[in-house]
Amino acid sequence: MNKFELPQIKTLKFSAYYAFLVGFAVTFTVQIGQSLVIWPTFFYPFLFHFLLPLAFLTGTGGAIILLMGWFHVDKNTVRDWLIYPTKPINFLLGFLCFIFALPFAEWSTGLVPTDTQIFQDLYNTFESSFLQMLNYKIAGFITVCILAPILEEIIFRGFILRGILNSGTSPWIAILVSGIIFGAAHLNPWQFIGAGILGIIFGFIYYKTKSLLLVIFLHAANNIFSFIMMMKYKQMDEQIIESSSLSPVFISLIISLIAGYFLSKKNIKHLWN
Repeated sequence: MNKFELPQIKTLKFSAYYAFLVGFAVTFTVQIGQSLVIWPTFFYPFLFHFLLPLAFLTGTGGAIILLMGWFHVDKNTVRDWLIYPTKPINFLLGFLCFIFALPFAEWSTGLVPTDTQIFQDLYNTFESSFLQMLNYKIAGFITVCILAPILEEIIFRGFILRGILNSGTSPWIAILVSGIIFGAAHLNPWQFIGAGILGIIFGFIYYKTKSLLLVIFLHAANNIFSFIMMMKYKQMDEQIIESSSLSPVFISLIISLIAGYFLSKKNIKHLWN
C-alpha cells in the first residue's frame, strides 16, 4: 500500500439521511461541552480569556471523540487525513474557487432579514455573543481562526462528508447534505446560509482533492478575514456587497466556477469508493 493511500474504514459509511442524525449528535455534543466549561464566565467575565477557547476545544473535541468511537476511527487515521498530500496547484485553484465565491455567500446571507420582530431579537442575541470577542481578542482569535478551522473540518469534511461518500451516495448529494449540516450546526439563519454555501464549496474541494489540510487552510482564511472585519467595524457583519450590486457578485461567482472546473479537471481520478 502506498504510504499515503488511506485505509478504507468499513464502518465510516452512512447514508445522507443518517448524516443528519450524525450532525444532530455532533451539534448537541458541542453545545453541551461548551456549556459545561463556559458557565463560570457568567459570574467571572475575566475567565473568558481562558475558557472561551477551552470551551470550544472541549465541545468540538468531545464531538470528534464521539465520532471516533461511533465509527471506530483511530487517531492514526485522523492524522493520515490531515497529512494526505495534494498538489500545489490545488491550493491555488481551491483558493480561487473559495475567494471568488465569498461575495455570493455574503450577498446570500444579506437576504435573510434582521428587522422583523422575531429575527431582530434573534440577531441581536447572536450578534452580542459574537461581539463579546472584542473584549477578548486573543481568546477569540485562537477560537475562531485556529481551533474552529481544524476541528470543524475534521468533523464536517473528515467524518460526515467522507462517511456519506463512502456509502456510494452521489457526490453532489453528499456535498450538498454535508454543507446543509455544516450551516445548520451554526444554529442561526444567517450563518446557515453563509456557512452552508462555504460548506458546499469546501466539500467540493475536499471531494476533488481529498486534502483536509487544504480545506482547513481555506476555512482559516475565511475566519481570519471575518475576524479582522469584526475587529475593524466593531460589528458582526459589515455589509460589503450591496443588495443591488448583482453584477460583481455573479461575475465573481463565474470566476469561482471556472476555478472549480479546472480543479475538477486537475483531479480527474476518482478517489472514493
